[in-house]
Amino acid sequence: MVLITIMTSACRDSADNSTPTGNQQANEISQPAEDDNTTSDQSGTNEENASVTDNLSPDSISFSFSLDGIMYELPISRREFEVHGWSKDPSGWTDDRVMENEFSRVSNYEMVNGDSKINVVFGNLDGSPVNTAEPGAQIIGVQLTDFGIEPIEADLVFPGGVTFGTTSEDVMASYGKPDLLDGTAESGYLSYDGTGGSILQVSIADGRVVGLYMVHSP
Repeated sequence: MVLITIMTSACRDSADNSTPTGNQQANEISQPAEDDNTTSDQSGTNEENASVTDNLSPDSISFSFSLDGIMYELPISRREFEVHGWSKDPSGWTDDRVMENEFSRVSNYEMVNGDSKINVVFGNLDGSPVNTAEPGAQIIGVQLTDFGIEPIEADLVFPGGVTFGTTSEDVMASYGKPDLLDGTAESGYLSYDGTGGSILQVSIADGRVVGLYMVHSP
């Protein structure tokens, strides 16, 4: 499968010196129950999710998203993520480490919540050394990609209701022309720049979203 990605200026990861590409990206609101904290079933189509995106900003650089029916806005602390049931994936390959300065980042950090899995990006926002294992460590990004190997259980929705299965046309209708189009609207990447090193990136295959990546470094 050939992936298409919409990219903006990518954040620099001095911790591991990697910027996600179409092959490296590992990593929606479906109709929620009346309780906003109740995890809803993933529909996989933009049409089925359209009525539950009222709380998401249509602005691609708002850096808000919904994960399993819970609203977040980057950056968020590890503590806030854990309050909603997320924890380090014991089978994940990324170890906790100290981020020494404001240029340090740790990408592809696997977290789980029941059957849901997502990759997050930790960043050092104040320059003081901080370990990713600490409750106050800041999550500055989320990342999820459907490689077609196993089902995507996490219900991830980006601003404007963009999620897995959304068409590239609907992505551009929500966000406008991408700052970078790598490939075509049928297969490639759509990238949108935020301030500083912030980026929202969507991977496309067969004209539909197969990957979501967002990093916000205020």
